[in-house]
Amino acid sequence: MANKILVFMGPPGSGKGTQAKRLGAFLNFQHISSGDLVRRLLAGDTVDPEEKKEVEKSRQGILVADWLIYKLVFKEIEKKLLSGRGVILDGVIRNLEQAKEFFKFFTEKKWLEEVKIVWIALSDAEAVERLIKRRVCVKCNEIAAYSLETKDLSVCPKCGGELIIRPDDNVATLKKRLEIQGTAAQQPILEFFRNSGVPVVEVDGRSAIEKVLEDIKQVI
Repeated sequence: MANKILVFMGPPGSGKGTQAKRLGAFLNFQHISSGDLVRRLLAGDTVDPEEKKEVEKSRQGILVADWLIYKLVFKEIEKKLLSGRGVILDGVIRNLEQAKEFFKFFTEKKWLEEVKIVWIALSDAEAVERLIKRRVCVKCNEIAAYSLETKDLSVCPKCGGELIIRPDDNVATLKKRLEIQGTAAQQPILEFFRNSGVPVVEVDGRSAIEKVLEDIKQVI
């Protein structure tokens, strides 16, 4: 039986979102993405001015403030776990301070034993190559990760909307993102969890989508 809280980590382009959705469907776990929560907040009719100021930063490839991530994600985790469902967190822990705050949250809620970190390994060079080719749906914001299986898609497999390249998926912005979210930047986070007794497992993100999914199933 899988842990109730799976935290997917990896550089941008490693397929965290794709795999989290697929595994979530397989396990009946709720997929929780900080990016999705921020975009949902930005698209809302009523947004707190301070929150709106923060989420606007995401349009320039800048990470929003930690306090907002905590507010959005902790609420979702608690809601789903108390309803009896497990959760898969995607892109919610992006720096060491966030890792410590999530560790504190899990500890206070007595959920620490349910946590497992899944690291999807991919080099920064491979990440850039994938990200400049991935597309997003103009209707539902579904991301079509680039792979041999998806390279010829022109419409969203979820809703049939048009797939386009995201405006922030350009080389300059991606290199900036990798400086703060790439493999080297995330190693201290993985070390913190290992040293804190939280299990960390790794899969090779270079493989085909289905192979990565099967590898994740094996390690969880």
